[in-house]
Amino acid sequence: LYTGNSGSVELLKFLDIANAITSTAAGTTSDTVSTRDSIRDLN
Repeated sequence: LYTGNSGSVELLKFLDIANAITSTAAGTTSDTVSTRDSIRDLN
């Protein structure tokens, strides 16, 4: 039971990390697009 349980915990930790990385990447992309649009508006 403990072994199976710890496997699930490790999987959840991994998914949390993957989700954080994905969210950060998506946020960076969004910021880049916003900046590009702002620069375009200035011109």
